[in-house]
Amino acid sequence: MDTFSKTDAFIILYQMKKQGTKSIKHKIGKTECIYDSLNPHFVTSFEVDYLFEETQTFLMEAYDMDDPN
Repeated sequence: MDTFSKTDAFIILYQMKKQGTKSIKHKIGKTECIYDSLNPHFVTSFEVDYLFEETQTFLMEAYDMDDPN
């Protein structure tokens, strides 16, 4: 969390894919950055193919974008 301002949040969505015994992250997409909000509402949506009778695992990572200026 930012010290002197509110959070500048964005999300990255990954689909986890098995490769042998390891899980590999495959990036699906990234949302827009919502500046100065402690309760962001994202507009970006993602389309993912639905695979019938197959388990699909996803990972969402939330980040705070810090302005380098």
